[in-house]
Amino acid sequence: MLINSILSQTQFQLEFVSFFTPCPVCVSSDKVDPKIFISLNKSRQSSLPPFLRYGTVLCLTVYMTFLFFNGLCHSTSPHIDVKVKASATIFSILFPITCFLMVTTWFTDSSDFVTLLNLFLTYERNRWGKERSGREEEIFGRWQSLLKVLVGLFGFGFSLVCPLSLTLLNILEPDRLPFIGSIMPQLECGDSLERKIVIFWGHFCVIVFQTWQHYALVPSYILTTANFFVATILSLCAYMGEIMRRLDHSDILTMDLAYIFELRQLKILESQINATFRRILLPGTFFMFTFANVVTNFLCTTYGATILSNVGHVIFFVICLETLVGILCLGTLSGMVNKKSKILLRKLKQCGSVVGADGIVDRLSSKIFKKGVRGSAPLKIRFGSNFVDILTPLVMMSFCVKLTVRLILLQD
Repeated sequence: MLINSILSQTQFQLEFVSFFTPCPVCVSSDKVDPKIFISLNKSRQSSLPPFLRYGTVLCLTVYMTFLFFNGLCHSTSPHIDVKVKASATIFSILFPITCFLMVTTWFTDSSDFVTLLNLFLTYERNRWGKERSGREEEIFGRWQSLLKVLVGLFGFGFSLVCPLSLTLLNILEPDRLPFIGSIMPQLECGDSLERKIVIFWGHFCVIVFQTWQHYALVPSYILTTANFFVATILSLCAYMGEIMRRLDHSDILTMDLAYIFELRQLKILESQINATFRRILLPGTFFMFTFANVVTNFLCTTYGATILSNVGHVIFFVICLETLVGILCLGTLSGMVNKKSKILLRKLKQCGSVVGADGIVDRLSSKIFKKGVRGSAPLKIRFGSNFVDILTPLVMMSFCVKLTVRLILLQD
């Protein structure tokens, strides 16, 4: 079972997130049914005073609003270099959008995430929790290992490193736009000792505050992306792969209505994924990855070989690589769901009749089977009114390259 295999990692990451902000979700165990499941953390939230319950979200919203308007004001100034404007635009756009995504989904209404993982855990317990053959155990073991590596690397690894990199950037360049230090007085050689002490402690408090804000926002977003979206999409691919493997080893001339029921169960899982991510999270994620990739590609190209001479500029190269991996990973996994479902439906359409227990063809069941297959649509991971197919990441990368070239030509 895939989702069940990463529950310990999810619990550890939820505890890591709750260290910086009240976490709306927790991993618990029911006394009646000892299976692990995800439940709303209502008891922990209700025990907190109102300031701690909503203070983090309020501070986060105010801080992100400041980043947006501070970056917007300096981006319209004619006295600032275009490279500085581009670097300021990255943070002044990405952080407020991420905050909007988290406030409207994770922090205020996390019931969709709870329902999503509960649904997958129930499906795994009822469908794949029984005894399996050695071949199935080997295949699921590989999927579990892959999922654990992805969640550990892109989940907890990025949750720890990304805010830490931003803190290092604030320390090395405290006056970088659009952060709070850009509007504060800077240390100068002719300042008195008292003024230097005041400026130093002022910047120190600001850096600590910004570090808290970054750790309150970034790990929560990465948690929803890696532990919820990537994990469920990868699990859906594994389920369809196992069904197709059993279909390949069965007699295509005699089918069972159980395949129709399994298709309907997969459709329910797909519908819950779309209900959780389609409206806000997935469109916002694709927009952020595309926007960040375009701007960082532009900065890396314009800086050229000198990008490694400044530690603060290296972060743009890292963001460029991260967004590239994010587009390819999320787009390819979502497209694989659509591709695998088409292959599964095509194989089922090639099957024959349904044979009863007495070895005689059941005409009614055969008619129900064929109608069920014809009436089943391929699974589609949707974002807004569109859906992701296997070529979507290539289309997104092509769009990023074209837009980056246009920005370079406009600068020249």
